[in-house]
Amino acid sequence: MKQYRIDTNNYLPDAECTLSPDDPIHDMIAAQYMDGLNAVTRSNERKLQIQAVAEETKAPLLQYAKEYGIKPGSPAWYALHGTTTTRRR
Repeated sequence: MKQYRIDTNNYLPDAECTLSPDDPIHDMIAAQYMDGLNAVTRSNERKLQIQAVAEETKAPLLQYAKEYGIKPGSPAWYALHGTTTTRRR
């Protein structure tokens, strides 16, 4: 198997291999090096942001389901949300 050595001479940073600024790993790294200072607050803020985005994307789906009478748990409901049913044991 051929091995390649990557160092600063042959490394070309690409836009595709960088993390976006809103990636949660940045908060985790900051919390790690600051002994968790303000980590809980930042984590809660991130959770609220994620919840707000989820609600914004869920609202049109719920409106569509209401207009067409799609009931929760039906195959059409799962198709609308792009999920599959789970088997109950």
